Amino acid sequence: MDVKEINNIGCDIDRLLRLKTNCLGIKFFRTEKDIPEDFQRLKGRKSICMLIGYARFLEIPAVITRDTYANCWPSDISLGWGELPADAGEQAKGYVAATAESVEKAFSEFLSLDGKYDAIGVSPLSMITVVPDIIQIWGSPLQLMMMEYASTWNGWDKIKLESNGHGASCYEVLTLPFLKKEARFALADNGDRRHGMARDEDMIMGFPVEMLKGFHEGLKAQQNDMNALPIMYDFDAIPFPVSKETLARRFSKYGNEGN
Repeated sequence: MDVKEINNIGCDIDRLLRLKTNCLGIKFFRTEKDIPEDFQRLKGRKSICMLIGYARFLEIPAVITRDTYANCWPSDISLGWGELPADAGEQAKGYVAATAESVEKAFSEFLSLDGKYDAIGVSPLSMITVVPDIIQIWGSPLQLMMMEYASTWNGWDKIKLESNGHGASCYEVLTLPFLKKEARFALADNGDRRHGMARDEDMIMGFPVEMLKGFHEGLKAQQNDMNALPIMYDFDAIPFPVSKETLARRFSKYGNEGN
């Protein structure tokens, strides 16, 4: 896919899912020389969740580097831009978990990019100027369920949600999808809420850019069946599979021609 096609798909996914904030493209840059001029370099130190918040709510391409990165344990490990203190368990005992052993267990199985990249940029997908590595979608459980339906439509594997409550946007739907080449769901964690303006109902999805076209095709196909948005409420018994006559009521009511 070229960048223009990615932009167009981003616009259409925003429309099909009725997202409140645009889906995002995230790019890992090996060196600072690789950063495009249109990516705004944020001043001061910023965490990954802050960076994502800038891109979501200001709708700008934004970037941070090793030098402007605000340390945070989950993303320290995730990016390989830092490491846990030797006494991490003792420091966070009674804060992250009850015991030092429980703290260490929470971070023990994190995978890492091992510091291979010097910068990370985030942009609304509809305006990104480089091919991203990861796509993130922030939405409600209903909107992300639509993405699961799109995956099912394609016959893909079930989308995993696996969390310990730490490192949602910087690890669970960023590093994991990148390294494992698969789609993932996450619950926005408290860092995302404090620093990235995540809402109470927000969930997050991350997947490699190589899956973008397939998800888009699956979403478009859903417009012709009962799973399209808005949800078709009906309090009468409806036979399954749902008849075209039943679906026609929804298309007529909302002016949806199934496109």
